[in-house]
Amino acid sequence: LNLRETDDDYAKMWNETVEMGKLFPVIPQVLEGDGAISLTAEEHAELLRYIGLEQDMANIERRQIYIRGHRDCFSYLKMIGAV
Repeated sequence: LNLRETDDDYAKMWNETVEMGKLFPVIPQVLEGDGAISLTAEEHAELLRYIGLEQDMANIERRQIYIRGHRDCFSYLKMIGAV
């Protein structure tokens, strides 16, 4: 399931994080690099916003996995005649 194609909110958040990484190259440096890095107040605020978007996206992903699990479980229970 590609959430960028099926969930408008997820797609918007994903596009926003991509743009943030381009506008603020310090974000990928903080998340993927090593060594000391200093941030301006604006970069710090954007990093926090980026992390919040990533958490929101992860919540959407978990919700979809949970729903998919229930669907698969119900299909299996029907297949074995339990429901």
